[in-house]
Amino acid sequence: MAHYLRALVARLRGLFGDRRADREFDDEIETHLRLLTERYVRQGITEDEAIRAARRQFGNVTLLKEVNREMRGIRFIETLFQDLRYGVWMLAKNRVFTFVAILTLAFGIGANTAIFSLVEAVLLRPLPFPEPDRLVMIWEDDLGKSSFRGNPAPGNYSDLKAQNQVFGDVAAFSGTSMNLTGDGEPEKINAQAVTTNLFPLLRSKPALGRTFLEEEGRPEAGKVVLISYGLWHRRFGGDPDLIGKEILLNDQKFTVVGVAAADFQLLGKGGGLWIPATFSQSDLTDRGSHYLTVIARLKAGVTLRQALLPATSLPLPARAVPPALLWPSSVRVSRPPALSQGAARRI
Repeated sequence: MAHYLRALVARLRGLFGDRRADREFDDEIETHLRLLTERYVRQGITEDEAIRAARRQFGNVTLLKEVNREMRGIRFIETLFQDLRYGVWMLAKNRVFTFVAILTLAFGIGANTAIFSLVEAVLLRPLPFPEPDRLVMIWEDDLGKSSFRGNPAPGNYSDLKAQNQVFGDVAAFSGTSMNLTGDGEPEKINAQAVTTNLFPLLRSKPALGRTFLEEEGRPEAGKVVLISYGLWHRRFGGDPDLIGKEILLNDQKFTVVGVAAADFQLLGKGGGLWIPATFSQSDLTDRGSHYLTVIARLKAGVTLRQALLPATSLPLPARAVPPALLWPSSVRVSRPPALSQGAARRI
């Protein structure tokens, strides 16, 4: 064992340049050549001829030195270092090529990093909600287009919520933006109008305060808002006394009722705040404005396969509205692609 350790240490020492060993080997070669030369001189050969004869008999000195270095070092690592030194020298010599190569690598690495970050956030990272495999998305099909997936209209969402038999609850939201004014610089904030049952459906608890009450989704209810964790820290310094205070959104006063969890997002969209979605009676009969994103949670004991069966997918019958405002449609249930592959897509 000690022999192998000594051999390893000797090879590592030789790898990083053991000059003393090189000098000792050179001295040994010179000694052999001198002794051979002296022997030939004693045989009556001139000194110049004796030196040539000694070198012929001794062999290729350069080859012997290379073999000795290989025996004392680790060849492939030494070759790698030599190649790296040569490559650096060539790059320093051709600066234009080096600049273009580095720029290309930088763009390639940056693009790959961005794509992986997107894939990881949307497809690979688990949903930050309990039982994420029970969550599905609901679309409307245009019966004339097999691959079509459209956003449900408020009227069809209302029918689905009331008549379905496979979902424990159905919620909806839509994107918008709001101007935040008051303290600090005016700021345009990405916002989402959500039905008041969305947070309970996702089983997402706020970091501070509460989520929306059912009555806050009525048109006559007071204006309330739930802000994101990031906005709470960035704009309001993480003030815990913000709950119950009013902020100005689109020049209207909204009461802050809660701060969402730090990792809460909908469909990978980092909304800055959420307000209750309100539907008037005319909205609940509107089947032509297809702008809602609908999420549902399967009932206990109901599988995704059962929800996908035509018999359990709720048909939406034709209504007495102009054809231009209505698709001949039925409900399509789908799980976000990553969920169907055993991973989870952030909603």
